[in-house]
Amino acid sequence: LFQVHTRIFEASFLTFRELAANYTLPERWVGSFGANRATLRVGMRNIHTWTKFPGLDPETHRMNYLHTRSDQDLIPQLQQFVTTLAVTF
Repeated sequence: LFQVHTRIFEASFLTFRELAANYTLPERWVGSFGANRATLRVGMRNIHTWTKFPGLDPETHRMNYLHTRSDQDLIPQLQQFVTTLAVTF
């Protein structure tokens, strides 16, 4: 026999998901190596989550086949720093 304890947790959350900025490099800089245009993009993803949820992440929480809470095998969204350089020749 086993006994399953049921708990209800507050799982509402607010997520600051992404912030990005684009900068078009001056033509005199990109012209020096034969390009017509170059744009630099810098961004961050999964910046912060505000929640009272006691687990790792309210978005990765799941119930298993015994209807018990299981979030130990799930990884929350990782923060990322992203940089892209797009060049047109």
